Amino acid sequence: MANVRLLKPELEQLLNLTLGLDGSIQDATFFTGLYSEDGELYVRFSCFGNLFTVWEDSPKWPLSPIVLRQAIELIQTHGFTHIGYDDLGELYSGQNPYFHRHGAHWACLKDGVLCDESASWWHRFFDYI
Repeated sequence: MANVRLLKPELEQLLNLTLGLDGSIQDATFFTGLYSEDGELYVRFSCFGNLFTVWEDSPKWPLSPIVLRQAIELIQTHGFTHIGYDDLGELYSGQNPYFHRHGAHWACLKDGVLCDESASWWHRFFDYI
């Protein structure tokens, strides 16, 4: 958490944006995130391997590829390893038995209904459990 707090003002300066720090994560495979006020930019930090991912979905201020690359490089200078958001949708093929308890499926709750979806690398490193 200390490294994330250290990089936060640098990232804010680079993006010219105030970021919130999500410090109350529980029951998840990630421990914190930095986010824009509108929630359309989020940097999530995994509990494992100093991994992080970035996603943004804002018609108001989409990050240019150059600024996104600079943001990723800045975070990497603080000891984190970037995993591309698009890559995290791949089916989980790792060894953790928790994510294979129902074959390759992940029990989830959507709108109060128990569902079953394929486990992905997103679930393994960046999701609530």
